[in-house]
Amino acid sequence: MNKISEIKGKKIYSNSKHIGRAKDVVINTEEGKITYLLKGDVSSIPKRNLKQAREFVKENLIPFDKVKAVRDIISSGGTKMKQVLGKKLRNKRAITSEGKELGQVIDAYFEKSGRIDSVLIEPEAIPRKAEEYTNQDGRLIIPFQHVEAVGEYVIINFPLD
Repeated sequence: MNKISEIKGKKIYSNSKHIGRAKDVVINTEEGKITYLLKGDVSSIPKRNLKQAREFVKENLIPFDKVKAVRDIISSGGTKMKQVLGKKLRNKRAITSEGKELGQVIDAYFEKSGRIDSVLIEPEAIPRKAEEYTNQDGRLIIPFQHVEAVGEYVIINFPLD
């Protein structure tokens, strides 16, 4: 369980890209649930200009149902993948879709067809549920089907099933 007071200041990532820091949440008191994650300062909402106010809302309110995890890092947004150079994949930090750091991507394995089979991660620590994905060198070999996004970070759908 998380505390609302602990959300402020956490980094927010969307599609593996850092988009800001959490400032607060918006709560629907009738439903008793958080409806939005706020990344902008509400005191900066334009009071008289409706167009600017709408733009602020569009840029700074993240629907809470899009938030995948609230841990050390807040992960939100879709899982849209893009093209990236192989050298750009290596040396990226890998985090779980729950917001926990896994380690650093050091390489990837691919098949003759060019399909990426898995990513090789130098872990900070071996997560309990990842022992079967650990090679003899203590590195994680994560099937590429568990990679949700590649951008500033590599987001891994973890725990692995």
